[in-house]
Amino acid sequence: MFSDNRHGGRFFGLIADPDVRLRLYVYRWENNRRVKPAIYVGPLFDIFEYLQDKHDGGEFNFMVRRGETMLLSELVGIAPLPSRRKALEAHKLKYGW
Repeated sequence: MFSDNRHGGRFFGLIADPDVRLRLYVYRWENNRRVKPAIYVGPLFDIFEYLQDKHDGGEFNFMVRRGETMLLSELVGIAPLPSRRKALEAHKLKYGW
């Protein structure tokens, strides 16, 4: 999922933070670029199932802000749901597994 455990741990720690100023921005990541507009902007929550279900997984840029301050920006890879065979096969071909 995350490129390293430190960022993954930090993201899950931020999910548990009750601060209402925290906002999650999620962008699809293609060809080494962030694709605008964001596919999700809102409060932090465990977004992985949402991205699997609604966007068939892939690579995403997660950005977490508290007000104007950037707390985390990370690339996250998410596999599609196994029940979506076509999306899963395309994902395997693209990412080589």
